[in-house]
Amino acid sequence: MNFTWIVLLSIPSLLYFALSLMLRYGLSRKYPINQNPNYSVSVIVAARNEAGTILSCLRALEELDYPENLLEIIIVNDRSDDSTEQIITEFIKEKSQFKHFTITNPIPNLSGKASAISQAIEQSHGEIIFITDADCVVPKNWIKKTSQYFTDQVGMVAGFTLLDFSEGFFNKIQNLDWAYLLGVAAGAAGLGIPLTCMGNNFAFRRSAYEQVGGYLGVGFSVTEDFALLKAISRQTSWKVLFSADRECLVKTKPMINVKDFFSQRKRWAVGGQSVHWFGKKLIGISLISNFILLGLILFSHDSILIFGLFFFMLAGDYLLLNSVQKKLDSKLNLKHLPGYRFFFSVYSFVLLCNLLFNQKVTWKGIHYRSHQ
Repeated sequence: MNFTWIVLLSIPSLLYFALSLMLRYGLSRKYPINQNPNYSVSVIVAARNEAGTILSCLRALEELDYPENLLEIIIVNDRSDDSTEQIITEFIKEKSQFKHFTITNPIPNLSGKASAISQAIEQSHGEIIFITDADCVVPKNWIKKTSQYFTDQVGMVAGFTLLDFSEGFFNKIQNLDWAYLLGVAAGAAGLGIPLTCMGNNFAFRRSAYEQVGGYLGVGFSVTEDFALLKAISRQTSWKVLFSADRECLVKTKPMINVKDFFSQRKRWAVGGQSVHWFGKKLIGISLISNFILLGLILFSHDSILIFGLFFFMLAGDYLLLNSVQKKLDSKLNLKHLPGYRFFFSVYSFVLLCNLLFNQKVTWKGIHYRSHQ
């Protein structure tokens, strides 16, 4: 292979490394803190067929360290056909901070979760709305610490979610994927370019939500969290921050198999197609770098070039993920990073090919397309 081709094939990987350095810098940003927040808060959890996980979620919510007179917790049963309803009802007995209702008529032209959250917000009273999922466990200081980021100009605060797992290579790879994707989002937000958030760990001002017309004003999306962030960041003057704080870290469960993992990532990809141009450049450079590397592995014998490109991509991943690990004080098993890099390259390629021919998403037993 001549020198010109080597240079051309190396450019995407070098750009990937440079962007990783930029994101690492963004992740290091320190935000102003409101030391004594006294906001009234509504925590909303939409649950659909979560009988196996919701009890752990409810127990964690009960342990939240926040003044009872400023806190309400609203659990929405979104048309579950398992024992979710009974578990909720039994748990919240004689717990005044909990409220509960069941969705019977979903709002047309919204996803099931957006409809459930939208109806819950209509019945809530908090100045700040916190959202998490029924398969998540929130930390004791989740509200107290996240609320501190709501200074006068801030309308939304996103946080990290990692996996709560025991063992297994696939689970550790998934955890690295969550850390990487959210590390990119947090780094970009630190650069002043909010890209996305995770719908199981974010909060927003009621006034910012109402300013964009709520979920009805935002319209249909299979990723309602991303759609709301995009609306607030582009249509209002409110700032959107991303907290890389151990005490704001939420834990969730891994996907149990590759099929469910792929379905989840496909939903994220379909919903995020209108991401900010900076996000599109990041995705484009990452995909091109991955495809070049895969192509060289399959069709080239230039082991030095393959190793060089893989090294720069791996170094970029390490610098970003090591920063995430330190910020969150969470062990990410970075020794599995080479396996994750290969896994990410393969699933990105398969996902892109699938999206070119099929935009249908199935989640929680409901079928969606990118535009309803």
